[in-house]
Amino acid sequence: MTNIVVKIICAAICAITLMHLMKTMLDKEYKPTKKNQLLLIAILTIITYFSYQVKYSGESGILKLVLYIIAFKFLTRQSIYKITITLLITIAILSISDLMGSLVLINWVTIEQVRGI
Repeated sequence: MTNIVVKIICAAICAITLMHLMKTMLDKEYKPTKKNQLLLIAILTIITYFSYQVKYSGESGILKLVLYIIAFKFLTRQSIYKITITLLITIAILSISDLMGSLVLINWVTIEQVRGI
């Protein structure tokens, strides 16, 4: 039960971070309503939660990227080109941040312990 709650919380944090970064990068062109923001966060949380795998693979990453693009396309009404470029930049920023955080935490927690959650 605790594992499920932790996965949902982590997925929600990822979704909120992703939406915030996307909103910041599309600042002048994307003015979401509260309802639209909550719907987008819920959809991104569901995508992140169900696409999580203990062993990372390229297929799941590409599938997650495509689902994120589709979700942003329908809810933001931006062009696919802008969404794709912005999303790739956002994922690169998040990956670099994750790598930097992992390098610090690797001294105390093993990768197997992190992935086992």
